[in-house]
Amino acid sequence: MNCLKLACGFSERDNIVEDEIRSQNNIFQDLIGRTKTCMSKINDDDDPIECEVAFLSENNKFTWHSHPGGTREPSNIDRRTTKNLNKEYLCIGLVPTGETVCWHKDDGFKEEVFSF
Repeated sequence: MNCLKLACGFSERDNIVEDEIRSQNNIFQDLIGRTKTCMSKINDDDDPIECEVAFLSENNKFTWHSHPGGTREPSNIDRRTTKNLNKEYLCIGLVPTGETVCWHKDDGFKEEVFSF
């Protein structure tokens, strides 16, 4: 983690949201599996982004989507989409490893705040 939670102003409420995100891991792992299945069916010259999947809910304070190639950092489009949806956290599922990494809006989703 690049940003210590206390140094970044994380509150008890942020810990609750982090726990909520972590509690969805079974869903995330299923979505990562679906991405892997899709990737096994596309041609070598196809763009793996075609297999990207997303988990969005108006009730949650985060976005989650898969990165088929395993790119750890969010793109500018990822940041903009999460901001436009008025979400606090941007999370990415890294397909090759099954890991989820998350960023917070307070720094423009620049520093990773937690992963699991």
